[in-house]
Amino acid sequence: MSIDLVLAVVLPTLLAGIVVPITFMASATWRFRDLDATAVRRVLRTAVGTGLLFGAVGGVVAILIAAASGIPWVTAAGSSAVIVALAVWSVNAAAPLKRVHRLAQQLEVERTRESARKELLAIAATAPADAVGQSIRISVATALSNGRLHVDARRILEALGTAELDAHERELRALGLFACCVYMRDLEAARAALAAVPPLEPGSIHAASRARVEALLLVYEGKPDQALALIATPFPDPDGERSRRVVLAHAHAANADERSMTECLAWLEQHHGREALSRVVEPEGPASSAAWSRMQGHAAPYRR
Repeated sequence: MSIDLVLAVVLPTLLAGIVVPITFMASATWRFRDLDATAVRRVLRTAVGTGLLFGAVGGVVAILIAAASGIPWVTAAGSSAVIVALAVWSVNAAAPLKRVHRLAQQLEVERTRESARKELLAIAATAPADAVGQSIRISVATALSNGRLHVDARRILEALGTAELDAHERELRALGLFACCVYMRDLEAARAALAAVPPLEPGSIHAASRARVEALLLVYEGKPDQALALIATPFPDPDGERSRRVVLAHAHAANADERSMTECLAWLEQHHGREALSRVVEPEGPASSAAWSRMQGHAAPYRR
C-alpha cells in the first residue's frame, strides 16, 4: 500500500475514534448535572469504548475500500461517509433519553403533568426489550418518581429484568425501587428493597441518596434520632441538600422539635421557593401539616 493509501485508512479511523464519542457525549450533556464522579467516569469510559469500536469499524471499512479501489480519495470519502453515519446514529441513540428528560420537566407543570405522565408510560411500554430499552425504562421510572408518581415508577422498576442491566443500572433500579417503597409507606417492602441495594461508593450522589431515603424510612419507623444521625452532614450538591432538609424537617417534627423543624422549612422556602415546601407535604410525614399551613399564605395552590 502506498503512503497515500495508508493515510486514507488511518485518518478516517482516527476520525471515527474522535468524532463519534464527541457526538455521543454532546447528545448526553444534559445528563451530567445529575451524575456523580463515578457515573461521569462510566460515561467517559462508554464514550471512549464507543470511539475505539467505531474507530476499528472505520478502519476495516477504509481497508476494504482501499483494497477494492486502490484510490486514496475514494477510500477516504467512503470511510468518512461511514463515520458520519455512525455519528448520526450516536446522536439519534440518545433521542429517547432527551425526550424523557423533557417530559420530566413537564411533570412539574400542572397543565402538562397528566399528558407527560401518559407519554412517559407509553415510552416505557414501547421501549425495546434489549439493554437500551431497559436503560430507557429506568430513566422513565426515575422521572416518574422525581415527579412523585411513585406507583407508576415502582410498577416499571419491579417489571425490569436485571440480566440486561449493567452494574450501574442495577444500582439505579435498586435505589429507585427502595425510594418508591418508602414514599408509598410500604415499610416491609422498603426494608427488603434496601437489603438489595448493592454497596455504594462513599461520598457519591447515590450513597447520599440512599442515606436520605433511609433516614425517611427511619422516621416512618419511629426512629427520628437515628434518622438525624444518618444525615447530620450537609450534602454538597444543592438538590441533595434540599432533599436532606426535607427529611430533617420530618425528623425534627417527629422529635417534637418545632423550632428546628421551622428552621428547616424556612431554609427550604428561602433557597428553593414554595415548591420545596410541597415536597415536605408529599410524601406525607410528621412535618407535612406544618409545611401545608406555611404554604397557605401563598397564592399558588398546591396539588394533592
